Amino acid sequence: MDYSDVARQLIEVLGGNANVHACNVCMTRLRITLGNSDKADLKMAAELDGVLGVVPRTANAIEVVFGPRKVEEVHRAILSELGGVEDSTTPAKVPFENLTVAISPARRHSYAKQAEALASLLGEEASSAKGSAAESAATADDKAGPRVLVINGPNINLLGLREPDVYGSEDYEALIACCREAASEAGFSECRIYQSNHEGDLIDRIQRAHGRYDGIVINPGAYTHTSIALLDALTAVRIPAVEVHISDVESRESFRQISYVRKWCFKTISGKGIDGYREAMVALAEELGGR
Repeated sequence: MDYSDVARQLIEVLGGNANVHACNVCMTRLRITLGNSDKADLKMAAELDGVLGVVPRTANAIEVVFGPRKVEEVHRAILSELGGVEDSTTPAKVPFENLTVAISPARRHSYAKQAEALASLLGEEASSAKGSAAESAATADDKAGPRVLVINGPNINLLGLREPDVYGSEDYEALIACCREAASEAGFSECRIYQSNHEGDLIDRIQRAHGRYDGIVINPGAYTHTSIALLDALTAVRIPAVEVHISDVESRESFRQISYVRKWCFKTISGKGIDGYREAMVALAEELGGR
């Protein structure tokens, strides 16, 4: 596990560097104080790799549950990323009234283990926690719709700065908002969005999608034209996928006419800006509905 990667993603879904005011370790949990809890997406935080659950503590404080070996490393990585964030050692009082717990859908198969990790916080016996956990997991699975993973390759994080005459003026934040809105409208219960400039990271993310996500929307960026490894990963996990390109690659340089991932993807959308992701969500939902 790349702990720096986990730390960066956690900071991002909690509202960014400026929104994280304090972070310290308590057993297998990170206690994090936020400037504004409205900026934090706890459902997304609960779905990050290595995260077992997210527990709201007070109005602006949460606990993120990790395994015992991971929590210290993620803590160090967060402090490194934020460069001197307060490492608070004074725990806040926890009002247990109306307490809610967000558990990663990808981890529901090990829900009993998560319940044990949370039992000390909730003041419950592990045995009773297991029983309620199993019941809650079954109910959640019954209600959950399909889950979609959006994978973006190199330089897509520079939208708005990178050749706006080719890629448009909308930035990466607009792309994220578009994907989440489109996924919800298309009936997806979860939409995870991942971007990396490194080919191996993208391959790892595709591999970890097996058994966790029902569909993939992928814009491999320049790796579209070079990476057989990405095609191999998609073929291996056998998850339905849509290929998206923000620019009209068919009308650009000859080397951009090659797409290795297209051999697996059942549909390709290009030249429609970030709205191409919206169209991809609809196509993916229709494909999954017909299976």
